[in-house]
Amino acid sequence: MPLSFERLIRNASSLQHHHGVDSTDAPAPDDNDNNHNHQRKEDYRGFVFVHHHQHGLLLLKCTRKRNKPIHYQLPGGHVDDAEFEDAAKRHSERAVQLQMAAANGCARELFEETGIDVRQSLERRLKIVQLHNGNGGGEQKQVVQNGLKHRMFYLLQVTDEDFFAPQDADGDGATGTGTSCINSTTELTSPECGGPKELMLKLSVEHAGFRFEKSAERCLGLLQHHSGGKVATALRMACASEGENEDD
Repeated sequence: MPLSFERLIRNASSLQHHHGVDSTDAPAPDDNDNNHNHQRKEDYRGFVFVHHHQHGLLLLKCTRKRNKPIHYQLPGGHVDDAEFEDAAKRHSERAVQLQMAAANGCARELFEETGIDVRQSLERRLKIVQLHNGNGGGEQKQVVQNGLKHRMFYLLQVTDEDFFAPQDADGDGATGTGTSCINSTTELTSPECGGPKELMLKLSVEHAGFRFEKSAERCLGLLQHHSGGKVATALRMACASEGENEDD
């Protein structure tokens, strides 16, 4: 059965109502300080599937990796020490600490890389992606939540209002629609590959462009070089029917 973004969206759950993480990704029970110290040592990363209902998945174009060809990435990156420390102050349960830290890291990276700002509304807008792990590799069949190999995955459903518009680059201190303030020197970028030119982003220097992709199957190929192939694996797991096997 073809992969479908509809399954990813249908199975995702709100941060407001769900704080669990895969037990294989969470550290062993311990006191509060040791928990967040262990998580920091493990170098967790968070990534966001940014999906527009009409245009598809948002992909960032990367041309700056020396040992990789030009490829596409999801917004996201490393979870900072400060995010783990803040989560440890707010909650004592190790799994919730990890979820909170990774979600905050994702929101920060998303803003830095695209200008889309959900930092003040992440508990309402970011959703936990459900990853379905089959019986591959001889492991016991299990359903994981949003953790895979120390990478945490979230879903953000966006509308036109979350993007900058061409007029936002004009004037002093213009406001990006639904996002953040920018000034007249900020360069805005339109999507490649025939995407809607009126939906613009404020890209970081590490990305040379962006595109939308409606096909989950095509996204797998575009993302194969991102984060050692783990992002493509997570996408396949999230978009697969429940009960389908995944050999990673």
